Order: sequence, then structure tokens, then C-alpha cells
Amino acid sequence: MNSNLDSPSNQDARKFPKLIYGGVQLWLDAPFTNEISLIFIIIDLPLCIVADTVLLPITIPLTANYYWKLPSTWRSGRLIVKIKKNDIAGVRKLIDLGADINLPYYDKTPLGYAVQEGNVEIVNLLLEKGANPNTKFDNHSLLIFAINQEIKTDKTQKFEITRLLVEKGKADLDISSSEGETPLHIAAGYGNLKLVQSFVEHGADINAKDENDQTPLHKAAIGWNLDVVKFLVHHGANLNSKDDNGQTPLHITTKWNEIKTIEYLLKQGADINSKDDNGQSPLFEAIRWNSIETIQYLLKHGADRNLKNRWGHTPLEHARKLLNQDAVKILEKNP
Repeated sequence: MNSNLDSPSNQDARKFPKLIYGGVQLWLDAPFTNEISLIFIIIDLPLCIVADTVLLPITIPLTANYYWKLPSTWRSGRLIVKIKKNDIAGVRKLIDLGADINLPYYDKTPLGYAVQEGNVEIVNLLLEKGANPNTKFDNHSLLIFAINQEIKTDKTQKFEITRLLVEKGKADLDISSSEGETPLHIAAGYGNLKLVQSFVEHGADINAKDENDQTPLHKAAIGWNLDVVKFLVHHGANLNSKDDNGQTPLHITTKWNEIKTIEYLLKQGADINSKDDNGQSPLFEAIRWNSIETIQYLLKHGADRNLKNRWGHTPLEHARKLLNQDAVKILEKNP
């Protein structure tokens, strides 16, 4: 008999409990259709009397428990269907009938599907009913998935679903991506002040480090968003934290000629002569990236023009080595 067990719609059926007794094996399948399929597979598996005698006390309670759970499992499968149809009335009805709002299907919970569909009302309803926001979705935390999705699709940039997960669902803000980035890293990198504010207000670690030892302030410096930089610094971000290359947020900002951000960081106490792992200060970085305005600003505000890197080069020698004639002229005029 062809059981179709390897068809795509039945792959997840393997994840449900399977019990064999008296030659009957039950599989539960919940494809994204209007109906839930119950596929019974009759297997010619005669059991001897001795086996029956031994297994009977075990199989009967287990089988009874399994059948007892079937109605809830069936309703949960229907719940996914209603979510994908954005049918909030249907979702509410199934929850009232006892659907398990945290039962995963294809490793995704009903809340995950609601987030994927971008349905704010259903997300809100599921959270009100106790859905767990700290689950995985496509190998990411659900919160990180929501942030990335709304950044791409939410033209209003209100991030309603992300904020619901945090503010109503109390999602874990210290959970990180495969790159070690927390939600705050991501929000700071995208320069979204509202999200950054929400995450910090709800307890996010403002000095958390990713796999490159970068903090949210490093990400904000890369993202060229002065408002986010100011907010993070005001709430305790470490100005002189170093990444795995020994670079501070100031090193990073000097690459992009962001004078206002550089000015703010220096006024707040950033070390203008901090050395990275190559012994190079932000001035070296500005020369490397030919950030002329930044070079002039750093020299005017105390950058050490005689500091030597690991190869024994001063900023002027560094500029000559890089054939940066504009930087050479500025440094020669300011001995």
C-alpha cells in the first residue's frame, strides 16, 4: 500500500508520536489545506501472544494518551490554516476551543506564522493568550526574524510586531543571531531610534558584544546615525570599547567623514589617540580612507601626529606610503 509518507505534505507527520498496536500505525498530517488529513496505514504486523502479554500494559496507556491529544493537535493544525488566511475570527474561535498556541508545525509556532504573515492583530491576540515569543524561526530567534522582516517590508517603519514581541510578549533581548548580534545590535545598525529606545528601556544589554566584539555603539557608528549614537552614549554605552581589531567606535566613524558624530564622541570622552591592534589611531584610519575633512578635524582637536604604528610609521609616513597626496599636504602644513 502506498503511504505517501515521503511527500512534502507528510514530512512533518514524522515528528508526531507514532504508536503501533495490533498492526495499526497512525500518522497525523496537517498540511496547509482546508482540511486536516488523518492517514491510517494498515501494516501486516502480527504480534505473538507473548508479545501481546508483555506490551499490553504499556501500549494501551500510551495509545489512549495519544488519542486523547488528537483533538487538540487537530485544532492546532487548523489554527495555522486560519493564521495563514489572516482569519482572526477563526483564530480566536480555535483558541477558545483549545488549540495549542505553542505547538510547532514544521518547526514554526503559530506565533511565528503570524509574524511571517505580518498580521499585527493576530500577533497581539496570540501574545494575549500566552504565546511564547522566544522561539526559533528559520534558524533565527523569532524576534530577530521580525526585526529583519519589518525593516524590509514595513514602509511606515513603526515596527508594530517587533514592539509587541518585546513590550507585550517580553521577548528575550539578550538572545543573539548566528553572528552573535543581539536585537539591539541590529536596531542600532539600521539606525532605528524607536527600536533602540524600546530595547534599552526593556533591559537590553547596551554593551553586548557580537562575534567580532562590536557593541551596538560600533554598529551605530557604522550606520551613520547620530541620534542613535547619542541615545546609546547617554544610556551608558562604552565609548572606548574595542572590537576584535582593537578599534573603537571613533575609529569606525572616522572612515566615513561623519564630523558631527566625531565631534560628539570626542566631547563625551572618546580617546582620540586610542590604538588598534596595528597601533593605529583614528587619524591613521582617516588617512587610509582619505577622509580629508576628518583628518583636518582630528589634527585640530589634538590627534598625535607623531604617534607610530606597529611598523614604526607616523601618520605622515603612513600617508606617503598610501600615496595619499591630499593627506600628505595637510600633514606637512601642520608639523
